[in-house]
Formats: sequence, C-alpha cells, structure tokens
Amino acid sequence: MDTQLSSARRTLLLVVRWPVGGIRTYLKYTYKYLDPAEIALTIVAPDLAETDQLAKDLAQYQPKVVRTSSNPSARELSAAVLAATKACAFTVIHSHGLTAGLAAVPASKLRRITHVCTLHDVFRDDQFRGRKGALKRLAIRWGLQRIDVLHAVGRDAGHNLLEFAPALRAKPAKTKVIANGIDLEQIDRFPHARDVRAEIQCGPDTVLIGFFGRFMFQKGFRYLVQAVGKLAADSTTRKQLMIVAVGSGGFIREEQEWLRQMSFDRFVRFLPFEPSIVPTMRGVDVIAIPSVWEAAPLLPMEALVVGKPIIGTSCIGLKEVLEGTPSLVAPPMDAAAFATRIVDFLDNSVSLAEHAERYVPQARARFDVSTAAREMRAMLFDGK
Repeated sequence: MDTQLSSARRTLLLVVRWPVGGIRTYLKYTYKYLDPAEIALTIVAPDLAETDQLAKDLAQYQPKVVRTSSNPSARELSAAVLAATKACAFTVIHSHGLTAGLAAVPASKLRRITHVCTLHDVFRDDQFRGRKGALKRLAIRWGLQRIDVLHAVGRDAGHNLLEFAPALRAKPAKTKVIANGIDLEQIDRFPHARDVRAEIQCGPDTVLIGFFGRFMFQKGFRYLVQAVGKLAADSTTRKQLMIVAVGSGGFIREEQEWLRQMSFDRFVRFLPFEPSIVPTMRGVDVIAIPSVWEAAPLLPMEALVVGKPIIGTSCIGLKEVLEGTPSLVAPPMDAAAFATRIVDFLDNSVSLAEHAERYVPQARARFDVSTAAREMRAMLFDGK
C-alpha cells in the first residue's frame, strides 16, 4: 500500500494536551499517510513520557518538540502555543482535544493561522451543572466559534457537538465529521495469539472475557465485574468466567483495591502490558466493552478486524461502531443487562465466533484508516 500522499510544503503545529490513549493512536495511524518529506512538524505537549512516545510514533517527521510543564494549565499551554507561532510561520495548527483547541485560539487569531481542532470526546450534561457549569458552557461555546474547523471523529460525536453548540448549525463549513479508523498493517503485524490460558493457568473450559480499556469510570469496568459476579453467584451458570484485564492509567490501583474489598478479585486477572494488544485479543474468547460513553472508539474496530465477538453497550459513540456487526449490545451502566448478554454469548458462542470471523473482510474495508487519513489531509491543507 502506498502510504505517501502528495502535498505542497507545509509547516504544521500539533497541539496536544493529553498525549495518551486514543489521541496518540489516532495521530500514529493517520499521520502515517501524510508525506514527511513535505511537512515540517512541531509538537507542543506536556513534559511527559507519553510525549516522548508520541515523538517516536511520528519519528519519520523528525518533529521539533516544545514542552510545557508536566501538567500545564490552559493558560500555560496557550502561552506555549503563542511562543511557538512567534518562532515559526505555520501553515496550520492542528489541536487535539477541547483543552488544546481552546488554548490554541489566541495564537491562531493573533497570527492568522488556520486552526483545525479534532475533538476526541463528547459533551455531557453532568459537566455543566449549576451556575458555574452554565458559565463554563457559555465560555466553551464562545471558544468553539473561534476555531476555523471543528473535526468530530464519528457521526455520534458530530451530532453531540451540534447539540452542545447549536449556533454551529448556521455555519456548516465549520464542522466536519471524519470517522475514526485503524491501521490494518499494525493489526497484520501480529498474526499470533498470546497464550493467555497458560499465563493465568486456567483450563480450556474457562471462558476468557477480555477488558482492554483504561481504568476510569467512562470505560465501565465495574459494571463488567458486577455482571460476572452476578453470574458467578448463579448456580445455573455452567461455565467458569474469567475477566482478563490489560490496561493502565486512570484508577487502576483503586479498582484493584475495590476488587479485593468486594471479593471480586477471584475472577479477574491482570496481565502485563505488551506493545500491541492484538495478540491478547486473539487469545481470549470474547471482548467486553462496557463503556458509559465514547466518541468513536478504536478498540471495537480492532476487535472486529481481529475477528473476535464483542459484548458492548449502546452508549454514544460505541453504538455507532457496533451497528451492523456480530456484537451483543446492552444498555450502559446496567450490570444485570450486561450479564444477560454474557449468557447470550455463552449460549451461542460457536455461532457468534463464526459470524465474527466472516465479518472480518467487511470490518477491514469499513475501518481502514487510510480513507480517514486522506479526508484529514484535505481538511488540514485544502480546506475541504
């Protein structure tokens, strides 16, 4: 596959407040399809190990990295962006996430630089409660109006943006939906399966449920654990269930302590990190995604391309990805309903596994990031 897209010489300023998880993966996947020989890249990001990894992910650009403190305020990040634009005349600013987008507004306006902001999350009502919340909502709406292009990473996220800031409907050119995708080459590099059963020392009769999200409320880990706990206490459940968790960040220590306090740790095993999650996906029976909300998650796309059945939720963002796929879906934040879907999987595991395998070619065509990358390039440099 030709990974180079033609372009004129560009100077690109990348602004990232949280260089972790989906944002870093998005950049790694999509920027692969730009032409490093024709782009001079500068990154403004916190002084973190994750920023080092981001620079490695984009090493083909030989990026210049401007570091803030490890936990910059919006004001500090904004000052860093402004200083960077004084040192170089940039063609475009590409910010990632709401905080980075708002922080880049002063520099983009003062220096008259086109500013594209990719939003990697959705707006929720619980973020804007009370008087302070209402003022915060107004301030964010004001800031969004001053960004040239607002890029939503999925259809659900695009609808959510317009619901949050209805005034944007009057300027359709200001908002752009380009769906997330994954790098198929990264999947194909790992055709082998991790021997998960040997690592956790369980027999072939144990059903392995993979959880590969960050340990934070949004990812719904506790709802999955409660669902499995409910089934473990049910004498009619004939299969032994084991959650295989691979993840980091968030509140992993707090979750592990909660598991011990609730005596749920007996059916959860934590595996050490590996460079790619793909072999671990191949080594479990089903992948659980009990999210409370998402923008456009990459994990289910990867799972479907790998050919694994999914038990997910109908939350914003995730339901869009799971539509029309061989996946079982429950309402978010409903452990009992999720338990029912686990039972449905147990009763139909062979047919669901076969269906997931048959869906792989369709998943590869649907989630190939090269299509999104070409649209992103046009959005950044051609104003399309």
